[in-house]
Amino acid sequence: MHRPAPGDRLPLLSRRALLRAAALAGCGHGPDVLAPLLYRAGAVALGPRARRTHDPRWLAWLAVSSARATPGLLEGWAPQTGPHWQSFSRPDLDRDRLRHKVYVSPLPHALSAALPVVLRVVVELQVPSIKVGGTAQGVLRPDKLVLHTTSAARADALAVRLAERLAGLPAQGVPFTGQCDPVGLVSRGTDPPGTSWRAFVTAVAAAELAAAAAQLPGARAGEVLELAVTGIAAAGLDSTTWQPPRDRVLL
Repeated sequence: MHRPAPGDRLPLLSRRALLRAAALAGCGHGPDVLAPLLYRAGAVALGPRARRTHDPRWLAWLAVSSARATPGLLEGWAPQTGPHWQSFSRPDLDRDRLRHKVYVSPLPHALSAALPVVLRVVVELQVPSIKVGGTAQGVLRPDKLVLHTTSAARADALAVRLAERLAGLPAQGVPFTGQCDPVGLVSRGTDPPGTSWRAFVTAVAAAELAAAAAQLPGARAGEVLELAVTGIAAAGLDSTTWQPPRDRVLL
């Protein structure tokens, strides 16, 4: 597996998002504003440029229907359509054990190439659950394709297989996740009890940025961020690589 480094794509995307949030924290905005901003970081805006390069109607259709287009491929995985996601899960899975996840984040126009490959890996490795964005906004967000499994070791093996099979596709990249390949197409997270990895990470970061800004009135965004990093580390998070911890369960 790719060895994470501070100069990798996902740490850089994460730091840019943190600096933007730090500047807003310095203007008096609190965690209620900062956390959603951080969580949405990395999305492709649904504006004129996105409409020219990625037809949102086609993308939404693709996300919902591509998995059905391969008859028998996901036999044994039960489909479920929600307001934002299309998911496929093994009927016998224990959802409480599915804390370990792998993100696959191609640029929206490359989803059509990535999804059939990902589905075949799901079958090969008997991945318990997969979900894909089921609306235009879902496909344009960075975490458009998420695979859930039951252990860190299985998630790591899954990430390696996906990185090998998907090499060469352009990456959008999911900020605040642990990069698993050279370009940030595949990454990792581990859900704390009762919440998701990125929701937890961005909530912690938002709270620490707001607290740091209150301690350093008038400080630059970089100074606010450097102080916030101490609190982020105290929560058990690596604010450089954003790799999920392997030796503890985050609470």
